[in-house]
Amino acid sequence: MNKQYLFDLEKYNIPIIKSIRLSYSDIDKLESLLDQLQTRTIVVKPIISCDGQNTFKIKLDEDVNYRKIIIDLLSKQDILVQPFMESIITNGERSFIVIDGKLSHSVLKIAKAEEFRVQDEHGGYVFPYTASDSECQFAENVVRKCMRKPLYARVDVIHNDQNQMLVNELELIEPDLFFRFDQRSTNRLAQAIQNILNSIKTN
Repeated sequence: MNKQYLFDLEKYNIPIIKSIRLSYSDIDKLESLLDQLQTRTIVVKPIISCDGQNTFKIKLDEDVNYRKIIIDLLSKQDILVQPFMESIITNGERSFIVIDGKLSHSVLKIAKAEEFRVQDEHGGYVFPYTASDSECQFAENVVRKCMRKPLYARVDVIHNDQNQMLVNELELIEPDLFFRFDQRSTNRLAQAIQNILNSIKTN
């Protein structure tokens, strides 16, 4: 999924991780653009990707080959550059599954040792999680900002150092909805689908 949508969410006052989109034409001014992030540890990822593929954590003062990594990625497509959030290591990433506009259930994803990516493909761990009222409202509000109401969505959130919630991803296309952590969640989705079918019949 094209991560350009993050900037669209930002226009609707949804807080996201500060992000810069870079194209191959930006190579000559790479350093000045990276300075805008005001950090020396960044995350770079393709603008279209999934499961943490080709996503790198780069320490600009230590990784002497960081330009090569970025240029190699840019040779294939645009990239997204973000400051590395230490909280992904200390507090993990929370995923809020929203079905038919309402929070269904939540999970907490933790990266394995010496890793920052929380996905299963990279050895991450997943645990059931109980969302607070503010987290529930936040996730549902993110989904309400979509141009068309999705039947289901997964809102991935990271907290910054001030404990503010920031959207890391909004997953709409075949995301893992972690049904295994809530036995009633499949019934919620089935009922939402049935409601749509019933509305079609009556129309």
